[in-house]
Amino acid sequence: MLSRFLGEKNVYKILLLAYSALAIGLAFNKIVLSLATLLIAAICLFDFNLEKYKKAIQGNKIIQVFLLFLFLHLLSFFWSENTAYFLKDLNSKLPFYAIPLVFVLKPLQAKKELYFIFGLFLLSLTIISAINFISYYGWRKTEYDNIRNLSLFLSHIRFGLMLIFGMVLTFFWLKSKELTWKIIPLVLMIWFLVYTYFSEVFSCYLALFGVLIFALLYQIRFSRHKKKYIVSFSVFILAIFSLVFYFFYSNENIKPKLSELPEVTANGNIYEHDLSTNHFINGNFVFSHICKPELLKEWYKVSDLKISDYNVNDYHYYDLLQYMTSKGLTKDSLGFQSLTKEDVAKIERGIHNYKDEKEGFFSRMKTLKDEFSDSNPNGKTILQRIQYLKAGFTIFKKSWLFGIGSGDLEQEFKAYYSTHDTKLYPENQLRTHNQIATYFISFGVFGGILFLLIFVFAFSHFYKNKLLLPLLFLVIILISFLSEDTLETQFGATFFGFFFGIFISSTHLLNQKNED
Repeated sequence: MLSRFLGEKNVYKILLLAYSALAIGLAFNKIVLSLATLLIAAICLFDFNLEKYKKAIQGNKIIQVFLLFLFLHLLSFFWSENTAYFLKDLNSKLPFYAIPLVFVLKPLQAKKELYFIFGLFLLSLTIISAINFISYYGWRKTEYDNIRNLSLFLSHIRFGLMLIFGMVLTFFWLKSKELTWKIIPLVLMIWFLVYTYFSEVFSCYLALFGVLIFALLYQIRFSRHKKKYIVSFSVFILAIFSLVFYFFYSNENIKPKLSELPEVTANGNIYEHDLSTNHFINGNFVFSHICKPELLKEWYKVSDLKISDYNVNDYHYYDLLQYMTSKGLTKDSLGFQSLTKEDVAKIERGIHNYKDEKEGFFSRMKTLKDEFSDSNPNGKTILQRIQYLKAGFTIFKKSWLFGIGSGDLEQEFKAYYSTHDTKLYPENQLRTHNQIATYFISFGVFGGILFLLIFVFAFSHFYKNKLLLPLLFLVIILISFLSEDTLETQFGATFFGFFFGIFISSTHLLNQKNED
């Protein structure tokens, strides 16, 4: 036992140091996360105490279900054909399994330590978000021309989800009677909101809306002043519906009639009008007023790139059509001559809407509306995910009872795309981007249900103890599961495992009367 040689206090200090490293490294560094995870696992192993560990696990139903799911994951090795990928997948999910278990076996001992961990996480988020923002907007003309590059150290989406949880933590700091310096969380909350607004991460917008809705419903259920929260909830829901109506139902796109369209350009060349699609950009129909010969002639006067060259989003010709449409131009020589050098440069980079330069929440919502009017799913966030789910469901039906095993997930999706007709380009032929669907495919009905039971037990436990903070964390995670394979990367698995482990092991530290 390690405590016999170093003493229990010293072992706990080392453990606390590792927990602190995890809190700091979550926002930017895989090496820190790996070393810290290995350290806490080593401490747990070399400071082994069978009776203490047994008691901790027996007293925690959530971790029992969690360990049962881990057992099923290990068992799936026997029906996974790709052993190498199975081991790689298991290794990437090590933080998901190990960190919550270590927290249950070696929990935090004092509330001040809990606050310290949260504070380090907020500090790391603040520094990294500032670096990201300054880097992107300071040097974007040379390197950072895609909003996904706003996050320098990890996935743009996962960092955004961490910021949403950071906002939740700042809110609880503001509400806490034990913590002072209220100006700090207020400033941080505003900064995180500004960053999230400009990030254009749709899943983060959903997570923020989900957090606000759940928090208001929670207050309606438990608060002594229900009326003000009912009013707040009603106003918020009305605001959301107003936004949805504004973006998706106001200024409805109207397809032109063929009889009303001109047959030839000003130069006497024939126009192409394809009314079989429903693709609009900024309220303008894409596949009308097209004269390809004139466009090609004008394009090669100003660009060395072949119009059929492949770029990061689509073919240049398709980008050209979309970009000109976004500006309300006819797709002919006269329309092309209205483009500036800056417009041509954007088209060469794969930008298909001149309003893409106007970043932020409203720009993202406008782009989302345009996505639904296009039958081509490539480069469209939601349409691509629908294709992934279709592929996933087909694979799931083949082995619905026990799943295909985590080792065969990659090869099964590759096999699907090679044998089925799909509109997705090769670089967009990805996996489900839905964590719940991924586990149902990998481990079948029983495994998928077992995975969901972890959250059912956790939600029930937190709800009975009136713990809003961990409940909001679960809301963020579950919403992320709908559009992302959150646990398939080290950052995502560690983010979940770290805070989930804290919450399921620290009920005694979090538990306090609901304050209004």
